[in-house]
Amino acid sequence: MICMPDCFNDSFKIQSPLTVQFQLGPCRYVADFYIRKACGIWCDILLWRVRALDSNCNNYDPKTMCDIAEAQIIHHLINDYNQKGTNSIWYRITRTEICRPTSPGECTYFWRVSKATCWKFYLNPDWGRYPIYWGAYSYCLYDYCCLTWYKVCMDQLGQILVTQVESQTEHDCPTQSGMEDCIQVCD
Repeated sequence: MICMPDCFNDSFKIQSPLTVQFQLGPCRYVADFYIRKACGIWCDILLWRVRALDSNCNNYDPKTMCDIAEAQIIHHLINDYNQKGTNSIWYRITRTEICRPTSPGECTYFWRVSKATCWKFYLNPDWGRYPIYWGAYSYCLYDYCCLTWYKVCMDQLGQILVTQVESQTEHDCPTQSGMEDCIQVCD
């Protein structure tokens, strides 16, 4: 099951995940995600996981890591679109215009991120033999979904500012055995 809040005729393009790499202090991360243009208006991201490329880089709780990764993805997609236009990742996959402010002081409210409600950090069991990534923030179970809305503005210097507006889920994380480390990543 994939978390799709609405616009069911507009599928996420899930042939292979898109990736954005970012760094927090000494730690490098890669966010894996999918995109779609939904109902002709929403710029939607499906956040799949966030991989930690370096050891001992699980010092953020899953909700904080999701929030950081989502803002990084939106920044990346808009900057890529502004630089490359029809050769951008967004346009090549969706064949549509991206949701973006085009002049200082302008904002758009059409970015959404869907993901599973409950996440935790998993160590890569093959780190010794296969050190591609040390571990990953990912979902505990995919039965419950949450949706987060973002406001994206352009400041007076032309910089893109990404602000989380609201998030909601239909269920809290379950508390059964095996789910103790799972953290709810939206309200």
